[in-house]
Amino acid sequence: MKFMLGSTTAPCSTIAALLTAMAAPLDAAAQDPTKALPLRVYSVINMVSLDGAGMLNGPGHVAMTGYIAGKTAGRFFDGNRLYPMQLPAARTGSMQVYGLNNGGMALIRADDPDTGFPENGRAFSWSLARGGRLVTTSGPGSARAINAGEQIAGYVQSGAQQGRAVRWNRNGSQTLLGTAPDAYAEAMAINDNGLAGGYSDERAIVWDAQGVATDLGAMGGNGAVVNFLNARDQAAGSFNAGGSSGVFLWRRNGGLIKIGPFERLTRLTGLNDHGQIAANRQVGQIGLITTFAPFTWSAGRGLKMLPLAGAAHGRVDGINNRAEMVGFIQRTEFDERTRRAVYWNDLADPVDLNTRLYRAPGGLVLTAATGINDDGSILAESNAGLVVLRPGRGGAAAPVLGPLTAPPEADYATLGSTLDFGLNFVDGNWAETHVASASVNDGCPQGAPSLREVRGAGDVSLRHTFCKSGFFVLEITVTDRAGNATQAERQVYVGTASSATTMRR
Repeated sequence: MKFMLGSTTAPCSTIAALLTAMAAPLDAAAQDPTKALPLRVYSVINMVSLDGAGMLNGPGHVAMTGYIAGKTAGRFFDGNRLYPMQLPAARTGSMQVYGLNNGGMALIRADDPDTGFPENGRAFSWSLARGGRLVTTSGPGSARAINAGEQIAGYVQSGAQQGRAVRWNRNGSQTLLGTAPDAYAEAMAINDNGLAGGYSDERAIVWDAQGVATDLGAMGGNGAVVNFLNARDQAAGSFNAGGSSGVFLWRRNGGLIKIGPFERLTRLTGLNDHGQIAANRQVGQIGLITTFAPFTWSAGRGLKMLPLAGAAHGRVDGINNRAEMVGFIQRTEFDERTRRAVYWNDLADPVDLNTRLYRAPGGLVLTAATGINDDGSILAESNAGLVVLRPGRGGAAAPVLGPLTAPPEADYATLGSTLDFGLNFVDGNWAETHVASASVNDGCPQGAPSLREVRGAGDVSLRHTFCKSGFFVLEITVTDRAGNATQAERQVYVGTASSATTMRR
């Protein structure tokens, strides 16, 4: 997911305007005690600012990858601070987080450092205590999910066109799941009971703790897969039937229930421990833009569309065990600038999470929410990158940064141009003071950034002249008196006038 950083030719907002915005009351729904929605406010915690994607667990940890200091890298948030996720060997290709358990162990797939091809990638586990360890030691493969007992589900490549579903155990042993497939098999999910789910030869499969398979079939179509397993050994997955698709729920003692097929693509995004499904039905397609209608399903209530409060379309991307769901709505059908992160309390109208933020920096816009845990913490995308929304007014100790803004020509700047960059920041401690630092890795003369603040909130501005051509990374860091720091990054392409014009097209 790429994040669109805000662009403006105007300087950072004035401190007076910033303080006025922070003092504004919450929306009317938040103040109305008769509403079913919890009267929550959220503190914002910055994660990564460029190309960020990650996973949130029960205790509120986040494992994520993003474009950090000019390369793809991983970070781990332990609830208070960020740590680099370093792998045992240098990986120059892309990285992606595939799993995270409640103990803080993450799964990372990294492309081969020599070829960069995904099919030659390797899977690693990573934790603060142990660092990074290679999972797929016997060859290319992927680790898709991890449970509380540190059992890992995935696949290993067993031939030119074949793969075997596998479970790696905590003691380092490996259990091959099922029998050798005719074509391909992969485990996509695993629960704390050791039950794994995935597919084999285009058929949905669950494998018990001993590796014995139960074939759920292809659902009458041309392909099916188990995507999620819950604590009650229920499996949820998706299937294709020609040009249509649907989702399903399987219960060992209750059999299989198909939901659909629907006319177009159906995207399954969650299953909670009560057997409630969150998913999206495609309703439109123009070029590369796909529009969805979100819904939830349970055996007791059947399929229920989630309200969109008048928006053109939306999507649900996370569900917890309290029937709370998160995602986004988009007010105007094909204008992504109208996209906002939202929260649903079961079937109640969505709440724009931007209206529930405590001391948010000026200019910050939450565009989508991708996960929610049972404590109500939310992982969200924004114009300042990936962020965590923590219920209440007690965020992390570090200052919170808004988007790193610049004039529109900063995306493809002309050699020799002088550009102004800036951002707003706030601190949970009103009495805190800060310093700012900045760097651009172009080797050109650099000036010091300017910082202004009142009562723990303010703005930073930087003027820089680009004297070399190439792709560069600009960084601005804001640090408080205790040394707690938050960094924002932005990529800038610099070229001749003709090349910059070509890149803008």
